[in-house]
Amino acid sequence: MGGGVVRTDGRHHAVPTTLITSDTVDGSVAATATLLQRYVDKAFDVRLTVVGERMFPVAIHAGSVPARLDWRTDYGSLTYNADIAVPPEVAFGVRSLMRGLGLFFGALDFAVQPDGSWWFLEINANGNWHWLVKNAGVPLVDAMADALQEGRA
Repeated sequence: MGGGVVRTDGRHHAVPTTLITSDTVDGSVAATATLLQRYVDKAFDVRLTVVGERMFPVAIHAGSVPARLDWRTDYGSLTYNADIAVPPEVAFGVRSLMRGLGLFFGALDFAVQPDGSWWFLEINANGNWHWLVKNAGVPLVDAMADALQEGRA
């Protein structure tokens, strides 16, 4: 078993999200670890990085068809917006999840539907975050430095 990375041509690649239908799945999935999720029509994605009690949401807007399904497939087409509010019910749920898992840091992914509904996809307890500093100006380095200086991390 392994994580969502494969090695081809001497390089590591993330395994992209693939759209499937019930007629494309056969019994062989029963022999493997497989994650299947319902398709969510989305307006954009959100990477919500949490450091202690602080939340740093970034909207990720896909500029290509492949990136609309999985933004990791076409970084060059992406635009970012850090001027987005986390709905109160999402913030409550995220704080509850972080406490329940005993996490100080988390990188959570959401799909946001055209009607504004947020769908939770996953939490990464060691997710990448520096690309958000570079692309969206999110002050994550400062937040982590503050947490370390205050002895909270």
